Amino acid sequence: MLPTKTIIISYLEDMSYSETAKRLNLSSAEVKLEILNNAHKVRELSELRDIRLQIDSDWVLNELHGMYKADIKDIHTDDGVLLPISEWPEVWRTMVSSIDSKTITSPDGTMMGTVSKVKKPDALSLLKMIGDHTDIKAFNKKDDLTTERDDVLKELQNGRERAKALNQTKQLEIVSNG
Repeated sequence: MLPTKTIIISYLEDMSYSETAKRLNLSSAEVKLEILNNAHKVRELSELRDIRLQIDSDWVLNELHGMYKADIKDIHTDDGVLLPISEWPEVWRTMVSSIDSKTITSPDGTMMGTVSKVKKPDALSLLKMIGDHTDIKAFNKKDDLTTERDDVLKELQNGRERAKALNQTKQLEIVSNG
């Protein structure tokens, strides 16, 4: 088994058990168990990474707020023509995931104009992320790693109790058949 720190660092790349397992040639179950058993180390390494990258909860909240408040007029001329990307505000350049453009032509082949679809994050999703933010806690969501670890521990405890009950039943059968 690889060192715990190696597994955690790989896990922090995309927070995916299966992708971490593929990268490190381990099973998803091994990765999940290692991460859940070391949730405090995951948080610690994540915080160190955030400090190194100068990312904190205020930065995240400001980014989400900027995306939510971004105005479509900032990337269009007054006639509705899409500005060149180099003229867009940074918030638009970083949040747009795709642009689909289609040239409209007349039946004789003359260009009539261009229709562009700009794909950006959904406003409701952004509001939910802002509400889930650690400093706002609008929805008081419990820490996912803690919740998942608690669920796994409950499953293990239930399995132990079933095994114990099954073992006692077998012992009773042996005594009664004795």
